[in-house]
Amino acid sequence: MLGQGCCPSISKPFSMKKILTYSLLFFSPVFLFSQKNDHIWVTGYSSNDIDTNWGGTIIDFNFDPPQLRYQYMDMNFLEYNAIASDGQGILQFYTNGLYIANKDHGPMENGLGLNPGMYNDNMGDDGYILPQGGIIVPQPGNSHQYYLIHADAAYPNQEIQYHTEHLYFSKIDMLYSNGLGRVTVILGLKKDLC
Repeated sequence: MLGQGCCPSISKPFSMKKILTYSLLFFSPVFLFSQKNDHIWVTGYSSNDIDTNWGGTIIDFNFDPPQLRYQYMDMNFLEYNAIASDGQGILQFYTNGLYIANKDHGPMENGLGLNPGMYNDNMGDDGYILPQGGIIVPQPGNSHQYYLIHADAAYPNQEIQYHTEHLYFSKIDMLYSNGLGRVTVILGLKKDLC
């Protein structure tokens, strides 16, 4: 079978132009969306000045391997955790479901009382126990504004364990407060889920 080459099932060989076109189409999303909005993780519980082996931890994926460092912070994380970094991988803000903290680890302007209700009032500083209760997404086309989509938690009743009753969103603008941000729309959407 001379003349058929090693792959007789392929009728026409791929041209360099086709290979280049398919490669660009395949790899373009990687180049277009290779931002670092998730390169900083904040976690921890019971920060203190005496024992830095316990408490707030920053995991920085801007390095290879990722760097871990102690960070004193007043915010505790039980299960609820949402974090935003900018496109360069610099921490902007984070939340434990009770309030939003800025990149200096203090409460963000208008960021207190994030999920109103009895559960929020009774948790103190421990953070919500609502896994995946919030997500932060950058506003398309606007690098300094973010949306925090978040849910509240309700106490169990006879039929349901801890559950969500309302879905909210908050809009954060990082141009306010000298780059520390401000919640500019508070609880803009409310929907009963039960």
